[in-house]
Amino acid sequence: MKKLLALLMIALLSVFGTTAFADEDEDNTDGTTVTSSDDSDEEENENKDEMEDEGMEDDRMDDRRPRPTNMQVRPVNGTMQQPQDMRQDNRGQGSQNNVQGMERKEMNENMKDMKKDFDGQMKDLRKERNQELKNNKMQMQENRQEFRQENGEEMKDAFGELDEETREALKDLGESHKEALDAIHEKYKEMERNEENYQAMREELDALNAAHYEEVKALLGDNADALNLLEKRKDVFEENQDLRKDSAEARKEFRGERNELVQKYKDSFISRLKDALNKIPDDKLEKVLEKIDTAMAKYEENEKITEDRKDKIMSQLIALKEIIEEKIEERDTEEDGLDLEELLSVD
Repeated sequence: MKKLLALLMIALLSVFGTTAFADEDEDNTDGTTVTSSDDSDEEENENKDEMEDEGMEDDRMDDRRPRPTNMQVRPVNGTMQQPQDMRQDNRGQGSQNNVQGMERKEMNENMKDMKKDFDGQMKDLRKERNQELKNNKMQMQENRQEFRQENGEEMKDAFGELDEETREALKDLGESHKEALDAIHEKYKEMERNEENYQAMREELDALNAAHYEEVKALLGDNADALNLLEKRKDVFEENQDLRKDSAEARKEFRGERNELVQKYKDSFISRLKDALNKIPDDKLEKVLEKIDTAMAKYEENEKITEDRKDKIMSQLIALKEIIEEKIEERDTEEDGLDLEELLSVD
């Protein structure tokens, strides 16, 4: 367990150093390419020497060339004066440069203000997103607990009163359902690990669970009590499915302008983490989510790094956060399924 947690934390810590899960052909995380300082200094010195040599050669050539009389610099009242047309050109160029400089400064200030507004909006959106997902998760747990408290004993009694033939048929159905679930998991283990395939697997599992309810319903025949309780259990399953869809939409909305970058890192994380999260319990994963939230808050306020680097770090954190949240929700989905073995067990 400790090794698995260490692996996950290494993935998290890689966000703050190098992009261990980024594409191999990427440059440094801040978007720059590192070159040898010694080589660059040597090249710069060589360029300086060449420029000096060229300048000296130009001076010698200028001594041999007659200068145009209208461009000669003459002393006036003891002061060297440029020709009038050159002075006018210089004043005009200086004025133009000042205007351009002011425009660039104003543009940069506007960009900074826009980025601050965006960061502020993302900060508020992150808080809203976290609260919405937290509320959805709590609601799903309450739905399951409420059903068990109100109907748990009645459901067990109703299934316990079934005739032996129906009970055997339900046991066989339960075993075949588990085998079908395992087959879907095995199928996607052989496929490339990415977001698209993961969502496709979730859809297949959801469809299989929905069909399972109908199969159980068909076996119950005209047992009104068992059918009524089964319908109530199915309602819980469908309501929780809607809550999970709401959470997925909240995640998508929070990505905002970073959507493509988040997806890129998410696919990379999924590919490398593989099944490492399967053996880590929810309480440990929740602690990792807390660390990710702390890191996100830290980098939202960081004004010392470039915006490109901030976007990259935030995208990695969002991607890792989504993967962990979806793993927890995947286990919630399994809890929403029917456990026929438990229902048919005899005390």
